[in-house]
Amino acid sequence: MASYTPAQYHLNSTQTALALVVPQHLQSEINSLRKLHDKAYHKWEPHINILYPFVHPSLLTSAMSTLRSSFPSPGGPIKITLNHVGSFKHRRNATIFLKPGKESEDEICDLRRKLVQVLGVDEREGTVDGTFRPHMTVGQAGFIGGGVERLTEMVEKITGIEWTGTRLVALKRGVDGVMSEVNELVFEDELEENSGAGEFPPDYAGWRNCFEIHANDGWVELAGDRRVVSPTTAARLKDITILSYNLMVETNASPFPTRLPLIINAISSATSSSTSPLKVVCLQEVSNESLPLLLSDPFIQGEYPYSTHSTTSLLTSHRNLVTLSSQPFTSYVLQFPERHKSSLIIKTLCQDIVIANVHLPSALTDESVNLKKEHMELLSDFLNSKIKEESKVFIAGDFNLTSSPSTIQTALINNLIKPATAKLAAQVICTTVWEDTYLRFEGGNITEEEIESGAGATFDRSGNPLAGVSSKNPVDDTPQRYDRILCRKTPRNDIRVENFERFGFPDEEGECGSDHYGVCATMTIHTDTETTEESMTSATRSTNLNRAIQFSEDNTDITPLISHLLPTEKDKEQRKSALTLLQNTLRASDNLKNVILAPLGSYAMDTYFKDSDMDLLAIGSVAPNSFFDLAVVQLNGIRDGEDGNDGVKAVHFVNSLVPIIEVVVGGVKVDLQYCQTEEFVHRYHSTKPAPSLQDLAFNPSIIKALPASCLRPLNTYRDTAFLIHTNPYPSSFRASHRYLSLYLRTAGLYSAKFGYLGGIHLSLMLSRVMKLLSPSTNTPSPASIIRAFFDYYANFDFKNEIVSDPSQEGEIKRGDRKETEPVFIRSIHTPTARLNVAGSCTKLSCHLIISSFSQASKQLQAGNWDALIQAPSVAATKFLNNYGAYIKITLDIWDIDELGGAKIRQIVGALESKFVRLLVSLGRIEGIRAQVWPARFFTPPSPSSSSSNSTTELKGHYLVGIEPHEGVSKDQKGILSGKITTAVSSFEREVRESRDFGEGGNCWVEMAVLGRKKVGELGVVLDGREWGSVSDTPRLEREMGEESADDGAGTHVNATSSPPSSPKPKTNSATTTSKSKPHHHKNSPSSPLRPAQDILSRIRWDPELNVDDFLVGYEDRFVGVKEVELSQWKGESTHEEFIPLHRVVWVRRKGRVDKKGGREGGGDIREGVKVWDRRARVDWIFGSGVGLAKIFAAPEPDAKKRRHYLAAVLLAIRPQNNGNDSSQLGRETFLCPVKWENGWPIFNRRQKISTVGKGRGLHTRMLGMMWEETFPGNGLSLGWYHRCTLIKRIYSVENQGTLRLYGGPYTLREADTMSLLLRRQISLNASCMATLDFNPQRIHEEAGIVVWWSQFSHMSLSIRMCAKDFRKRELVLQSPTGANDAFVEITAKIETSGPVLLKATVTSKLYTFSYSIGDSQQSED
Repeated sequence: MASYTPAQYHLNSTQTALALVVPQHLQSEINSLRKLHDKAYHKWEPHINILYPFVHPSLLTSAMSTLRSSFPSPGGPIKITLNHVGSFKHRRNATIFLKPGKESEDEICDLRRKLVQVLGVDEREGTVDGTFRPHMTVGQAGFIGGGVERLTEMVEKITGIEWTGTRLVALKRGVDGVMSEVNELVFEDELEENSGAGEFPPDYAGWRNCFEIHANDGWVELAGDRRVVSPTTAARLKDITILSYNLMVETNASPFPTRLPLIINAISSATSSSTSPLKVVCLQEVSNESLPLLLSDPFIQGEYPYSTHSTTSLLTSHRNLVTLSSQPFTSYVLQFPERHKSSLIIKTLCQDIVIANVHLPSALTDESVNLKKEHMELLSDFLNSKIKEESKVFIAGDFNLTSSPSTIQTALINNLIKPATAKLAAQVICTTVWEDTYLRFEGGNITEEEIESGAGATFDRSGNPLAGVSSKNPVDDTPQRYDRILCRKTPRNDIRVENFERFGFPDEEGECGSDHYGVCATMTIHTDTETTEESMTSATRSTNLNRAIQFSEDNTDITPLISHLLPTEKDKEQRKSALTLLQNTLRASDNLKNVILAPLGSYAMDTYFKDSDMDLLAIGSVAPNSFFDLAVVQLNGIRDGEDGNDGVKAVHFVNSLVPIIEVVVGGVKVDLQYCQTEEFVHRYHSTKPAPSLQDLAFNPSIIKALPASCLRPLNTYRDTAFLIHTNPYPSSFRASHRYLSLYLRTAGLYSAKFGYLGGIHLSLMLSRVMKLLSPSTNTPSPASIIRAFFDYYANFDFKNEIVSDPSQEGEIKRGDRKETEPVFIRSIHTPTARLNVAGSCTKLSCHLIISSFSQASKQLQAGNWDALIQAPSVAATKFLNNYGAYIKITLDIWDIDELGGAKIRQIVGALESKFVRLLVSLGRIEGIRAQVWPARFFTPPSPSSSSSNSTTELKGHYLVGIEPHEGVSKDQKGILSGKITTAVSSFEREVRESRDFGEGGNCWVEMAVLGRKKVGELGVVLDGREWGSVSDTPRLEREMGEESADDGAGTHVNATSSPPSSPKPKTNSATTTSKSKPHHHKNSPSSPLRPAQDILSRIRWDPELNVDDFLVGYEDRFVGVKEVELSQWKGESTHEEFIPLHRVVWVRRKGRVDKKGGREGGGDIREGVKVWDRRARVDWIFGSGVGLAKIFAAPEPDAKKRRHYLAAVLLAIRPQNNGNDSSQLGRETFLCPVKWENGWPIFNRRQKISTVGKGRGLHTRMLGMMWEETFPGNGLSLGWYHRCTLIKRIYSVENQGTLRLYGGPYTLREADTMSLLLRRQISLNASCMATLDFNPQRIHEEAGIVVWWSQFSHMSLSIRMCAKDFRKRELVLQSPTGANDAFVEITAKIETSGPVLLKATVTSKLYTFSYSIGDSQQSED
């Protein structure tokens, strides 16, 4: 890696920053404001920038190393206090920020002064006016309407934030604009304690003290000495009463002061008979008006002296959550993604009781039901992962869930919701985790008739006068049970609902305090001594989980059964050679010269077979993206040897959950992962002798300093090393592992992708068994271990227990496992890509594994060891006879030469990854067993059949065996058959509609349910063909260089262009076969649909369009699409009638088009039509979305008929190779005549659009075949354009007929304004030449020519300073041909000075760059 001197750093990049980030536990209140007012909320955490802009991303690692090695101690951590509010005023709005106090500001400024001194830059660099002003942005507000004043007032309520800064965080902007932490600078004198966490333990970081009422001071934050509750009080808390009440914030309701007495009386009556020492009231829809009135009420202050808010607390929205309690607590705000939506969670200090206050989205629509489900899942995940398992957890609030079945049916009839939404509404509350206290109290015996009549209803338009005038627009007037209190289920079932009641009914005068009735539940919590017999049984089972496994001695020699598949000495040497070649090849790159390769999986544990893959982990210091780019380039540079086994056969980068490179080296297939850790690499290479990888991987100082992103891939090696070095019987483990893996293959259970077991699953399961074996004087034989393995897991309670290493039992938490995971096999070290390595297992898979292991155990008891291991073809044949019916899933891919290997692999992988979903759907059908065979079948062609399609088509089948349980009647079988057919049809539709199978038109998926006899008639056998084995990765001769960008000097250019001799276009050798299958049109001229904001702005500001002529159709939450005048559309979020733009469905022009095509009231042809439609992807304003044509009057009129001819402008793509290939020119503009017939436009006389055509009223213009830019001195000729709007002038035309370009700080890969002049390619075969006179003065200066598609896809040939010899120049060819479309550089040194002729030539789809210096000429494709 190159080193940099301080003089080379410049603070000019907005892609990086060095900042003080607010600790997590202090972010909640800040983010409650930022979420509503800060446009950068989703891109930045709350922070104070110290250096922003910072250094270029390519220099970030070097800059941090420089700071870390040279930064003097600042005298300990910095105490930061944000106790002032300030603002930066802009033209139309202002930025409101929190400002540190004088002492904190001086310390921060002094810190920045030291940093810039170390980097060798001017202290004023990176500032607006030369002055650094530390601040933390909270939001932006407009000057109109008092927005600035209102936001300033809200920010003042959160002043006083304090924490101690112990580190600076280096942030880097991702492709999505989000600034992510990539490095850190820790102060030398760190605090011994987490000063930011206050008094809370780590699990509760982010929790705040509650407010307590004082007689003299009012509501003040609970002091530390008041947080301790006496043991007597804690012991009495067996009973708890929880209330939930929506207070109603509606403009048409009575003023809150008049309703307050009714609300207080309702709450008082609900708890009048309760003797619970702990009473909690969860309130929804509390406003700035009602909060101080509530907290000032004597009843509230006396009965509920603890509150989440004070009278002056910040309320961020119109409808807020507030919780009151009779006992002290801490609180936490869980923010949901949507604005104004969150959950307010409290945890009592006297006992582990947690209560979440929620208010889910209202209405019965597809969108709102999905949001309810999403919010409940987020809340459940938080409570299950962050709250201790022994804690009692409750959720109370307004769930807005429609409880009436008739209302759901009405919504379906009126097309307000989809059938899937109706099902989802019943699944919002997961009944396996949460129990409804109302249903529990009623014994669960609530009939549908009782629900329809209003049993338990809390929103009743007929009985509650305020509900009748509420602005809520329900589907019908049926009473609904919106408000609920839920309780998290416990293993011991130790929570009993003693009472449940509703309150807030109309008084004698018929008045209510709210449009909702409240709910109140009183519960009793049993102590440990009151556990039931069931919970005792559960506890006993848990205690016995790790008891020793008794096993029977079995001396059967299993070696003959596996010896023929064991690796020979030649195989072992082949793997060693491949590993050496791979490591040497990677280290040949300067940036990868220190990379370390660590073995993983079966290769590391020595449990592999002859044909096994070799899993490796590369450990290096470069970023992961850079490693994969560099590695692909290096591996493609290996040339195949003469014997065909000494080089690389294929290199594929797989960007999956765990990114890997698949490569065949020396005949061995290798899966290469990567981990970035500089300290690991440094210690390995700097320590003599080199420490072992195991010592470094388990070094606490290294592991503790690694971020999760680096530790996650390293843990794959740590898991392997742990299994190896904690194994009590290594030799027996290896033999047992090999036998069991062969058995799993025979049984069709060896494939994690299909929902079964893989190598890591088997290793973890086998390791557990071996560690739990009862002590023995002799080493257990492999046969004894195998029998113990089958016996143990055949009787294992997978539903309730977790397969983990025995040393980890105490570390397993409730939130580790989801209810939807039938099998849980826990990884050893965290964090990891998957905590449950068996996350893809389904209920059917679990049943199959248990039954198969049980049968295997019986076979081994009878001594039939060889019966469990059979050849793959024999095992597949057995599968084809095991089931009465099969689901046949046929995949057909044609034109395979055109698609290429990468696309074929993508299609196959996409289909196979979906099989787990099918098994999940089948698992919901009670009464069947099913198994998918984890391999593909095909019907081999008969000798007499034609094989003309064998080279252009691939066709195979996947089979899922289905069998009803024993004892199922004939009628029941018919019902099961119907359910299976429905599940298969739904899965087929899902697959066909997915992107991988809906685009391109070169593949087809078909499914059917067949009987065993029909499958036998197909004559299928295992498919041994390699689908997609063709290597599509291009070979690049050079390694990648470093990115560079800086200010550049002037550049002199002479440009000429001429067409080449007419080369023949490139064609595919494959023959296209006609097929009677649905065939999607390839390369349809479509583009991303322009957003509604662009359409509305264009109509408002375009002088040719009248805003009064248009209507906006938006999606109303209750009645569907409604229209409003565009002139009356409210775009300000603060306006009462504001409607979010994502709800805009269409924009329509007023009027209508008659049947003859005439216009009513004049105007143009588009009257009465939707000029923009989000659902149909139609855009008549900009022409985005699906292919459109704009019809207009031709310039020359028809004199006889006194009307204009019609013509159309449209976007289209010029096909190549008889329509099989698209054009790299993309969408081009074409013109054609239009005639109106029977109310429909007829384009180009029903003929195909051609490049040259005729039409009345249209001129014919011939394009010149030769173009030359001479730069006459009066500017550029027509046809030149810029990448984006220029901030300053980037060129000048000089007298001598040359063009001078002025450099800028941005590269071609950035979205900012760059020094770039473009001219559109209009010919499929052309060349462009430019004479470039450029002598770079600095290493980052660069100039040249480019073939441009976008900032992510372009190729350039340019000149820059040679990185290894500053006195010389070098040519660099940059192209996006690396892994995952990364840019790759190929360089060539220029030995002479003077101008260089650069040339780009295109023939069909091939671009060739060449250059000439004097009489020499070179080229690169």
